[in-house]
Amino acid sequence: MASEKRRFLLVELLLAAVLSFLLLGLVLDRRQKPQKVIGVVIHQSAEGSWRGFLSGARAAAADEDVVLSVTENVNLAQASDFEKTVQDAVSSGAAALIAKPVTDGASLELLQTLSGRMPVILAGASDASVCSVTPDNYAMGYSVGEEIRADYESGLSGKTLGILLPEKSSGDTRQALLGLQDALDGSGVKILYEVKNSLTNTEGADAVQRQQWVDIVAALDDNNLGIAGDLSLTRNLHGAVVYGIGKSEKNLHLLEKKALRAVVFPDEFTMGYKSVQEAARALGRGRRPAPQTIPYKVLRPSTLFAEENDSLMYLMSR
Repeated sequence: MASEKRRFLLVELLLAAVLSFLLLGLVLDRRQKPQKVIGVVIHQSAEGSWRGFLSGARAAAADEDVVLSVTENVNLAQASDFEKTVQDAVSSGAAALIAKPVTDGASLELLQTLSGRMPVILAGASDASVCSVTPDNYAMGYSVGEEIRADYESGLSGKTLGILLPEKSSGDTRQALLGLQDALDGSGVKILYEVKNSLTNTEGADAVQRQQWVDIVAALDDNNLGIAGDLSLTRNLHGAVVYGIGKSEKNLHLLEKKALRAVVFPDEFTMGYKSVQEAARALGRGRRPAPQTIPYKVLRPSTLFAEENDSLMYLMSR
């Protein structure tokens, strides 16, 4: 009996030793394989227009077990600042990069160069030489034009239009403008101005109000859409009806208040999620990330709270 007890005790001790060895191996393995870091370089990351994107990016980082290193709320409007921030992210240990330059040119060339050394995701704009995770910007601009035409069934002949663009337009904005122009081609509408405005708040509003009076305003970026919407809400846009491309909670509120007639809203959550997912999987498999096209919605005050938009409203209110 005593012999059997000793044998049983020895087996238990042996099992305990094996379990301890396995646990120690897991701990050492985790120490030897730290989580990979993915750098995210975006302009003014604290702005509300990035909320959906960053929510999606963080959700994917948790799912893929990677660490996100997001630039602090830095102004990257100048190419030199963008390039320095990208280089700092790489020097700090980022194994992959997700970026959205404000302008093309040298900034895009830097991303093209880096894409030969590490996974690089171009978020929100398309370029053949860099993996893009983006909505179809041409299609979004075209949809803005379609929404304008839908509200003027008798035709747009005699109506006037003003177009608002960011001051430093990148490829995504140019594609959206081309789509808008193509959608309105032959409609009879007269375009009185195309203004590039990156100012915000009062200064931005003043820049818009200095333009000629028009019947319709089309804003092709979130900032200008918010400015035009605020002016419309306070009846300081001379009766112009506002359409555009937006991605912030503010513009959803302006749409709810009917200060905006229609908003083309890209699925920023999915863009953030897919960007991180592609970067992480490219790191894990040693391959180039695959381009992704992100969906978008056309929202009007009458459809804003439709059941199919519940997930969007939830994400924007988080």
